[in-house]
Amino acid sequence: MISGLKHYACYSIETDRMSRDVNVSTFDLWDTYLPQYEMGFRSSQGNAQAVMCSYASVNGVPACANNFLINEVVRGKWQRPDVLVATDCGAVGNMVSGNKYAKSNADAAAKAINGGSDVNLGDSFFPPAANGGNGALVQALQMGLTNDTVIKAAARRTYAKRMLTGQFDPLEAQPYTKIGFEAINTTASHAFNLDATLQGLVLLKNNHNALPFKSGLKVAVLGPHVNSQRDLMEDYKGDEECYTGGDTCVRTIAEVFTNGNGPSNTKVQMGVSLTSNDTSGIQAALDAAEWADQIVLCIGLGYEIEHEGIDRPNTLLPGLQEMFSLKILGLGKPTVVVLINGGTVSIDDLVGPSPAIIEAFYPSMRGAEALFQSIFGLENRWGRLPVSIYPKEYNTLVNFFSFNMTAGPGRTYRYYTAPTLYEFGAGMSYTSFAIDATGSSANNATTITITYKNTGSMVGDDVLQVYHRVSKAISSSVSHPVPLRSLVEFDRVGPVMPGQGGAVKMVLPWSRLTLTDAKGDKVLYSGTHYLDVTDSNAPTVTIEVNV
Repeated sequence: MISGLKHYACYSIETDRMSRDVNVSTFDLWDTYLPQYEMGFRSSQGNAQAVMCSYASVNGVPACANNFLINEVVRGKWQRPDVLVATDCGAVGNMVSGNKYAKSNADAAAKAINGGSDVNLGDSFFPPAANGGNGALVQALQMGLTNDTVIKAAARRTYAKRMLTGQFDPLEAQPYTKIGFEAINTTASHAFNLDATLQGLVLLKNNHNALPFKSGLKVAVLGPHVNSQRDLMEDYKGDEECYTGGDTCVRTIAEVFTNGNGPSNTKVQMGVSLTSNDTSGIQAALDAAEWADQIVLCIGLGYEIEHEGIDRPNTLLPGLQEMFSLKILGLGKPTVVVLINGGTVSIDDLVGPSPAIIEAFYPSMRGAEALFQSIFGLENRWGRLPVSIYPKEYNTLVNFFSFNMTAGPGRTYRYYTAPTLYEFGAGMSYTSFAIDATGSSANNATTITITYKNTGSMVGDDVLQVYHRVSKAISSSVSHPVPLRSLVEFDRVGPVMPGQGGAVKMVLPWSRLTLTDAKGDKVLYSGTHYLDVTDSNAPTVTIEVNV
């Protein structure tokens, strides 16, 4: 098995994805859209062995025929000539029928393989007709559109990865043939899934310690996600998550909360669906809420709203969910709003009246159990937001089809200057932590030692984050955009017992303190840099670094 990255590169729009050509500045390309791939490919970091190129055209050239992105950048600048490049399914044929970059099948095959693609997925432009293909590559070779050297290089990379994974070894020598059915659906795998899910939930609000809920009280479990199974999982969930097929083994929020809190103490009502305007279930949900002492309100998005090939037109809650939620929150009961979604949702009007808010994203197979354990205080493993949650006005301030990261109010936590509902890195805990940090620099690196202590009364995790920013003297002296801050390191500690703590050492090479200039080069500017150490709750500790 080898690791591969996708989708390379600048693939952020599903709408008209087969014909879309995105215009990306040199600055944005190297500052935002390529760094994560560089980390994945560099042999000293991710050392990924393969990549899938995307449907998108970047500055006029389809990604799967983009000599610059594939050959010059990955295989040249990043020194990974061995990387195997596979096209997204149908991307070669799309050059003829979609973006019209190629005049014919032979032209498309030649442009793809000349541009650096090695394997054609989803259609059959590379294989000869005798092997079930359409013979386009053979025709391209005969027409002089490509040559033996290019084709042999692609074949060499392809077979090298197959040899690396042992596909030409005897079956008895291959480790995968020794994996039996007993390795499927194991207790350890389920425990790992639950642990990951617990760490992925983000507690965004907890006014007056509304959470954890008290056991033994009456609970109403409401909202369109109470019976979700498929919609607790993301788009590419796999095809066999349940041993018998389908999603029937996925426990619903309704099931887990009813079993955990007791049938006599739990009422379940959807109220409304994710997208429809049907109001017929609202009164039953309000009645259940009136009866309850505590309310779990599960709202958000689902597969029908966002998946490959489907973009949302905005970040709003669909259907009647906001109206319904405000009715429930208007009762003034202890209520936790649970957001179940992939892309973020603007919940401006719900933030104020909600005593507690959890961002669960799509919490997976064990999501319902993780939510129950977290809401009732059986676990305290919360994570931090990997994105910013923007207000509704974001939909009018930013052009979703633009790849410019700094235009208008900017995009992402690195450049967005307007207020957010919740910022990248945000997240709370049921306990409190004290943190401190010291730093020393030598040999073009800064070593940070972060000490932490659980000062609260409950065992729990903390997530330590380090952000880089530059001094005003530096930012005012350059002619290119400068990030407000950039995450350069993080670590999770825990579970930590009350009164206990420890220390974490982080070594940050000064290459992480560079800025991207207008030419796309990484520049380490002389002057004062700052490293802000935070867990998003305790006071931030700032370490000054003089370069």
